Amino acid sequence: MREHPVKPVENYTTPFLVSAGVLLFSTLLVIWAWLGLLAALAISWAMNKLLDWRRARA
Repeated sequence: MREHPVKPVENYTTPFLVSAGVLLFSTLLVIWAWLGLLAALAISWAMNKLLDWRRARA
């Protein structure tokens, strides 16, 4: 079997983060329209606490 040189792949981190941000914004907008502003704020607060907790564990 031949050894082929390994080529570096493109970095898709920035497009992924932008897409994730748009998806998160859209999701919170739908929750706001469906359940109201307080529900969207409560979910955002809970997600923030979950991320802080996961960072503290790592």
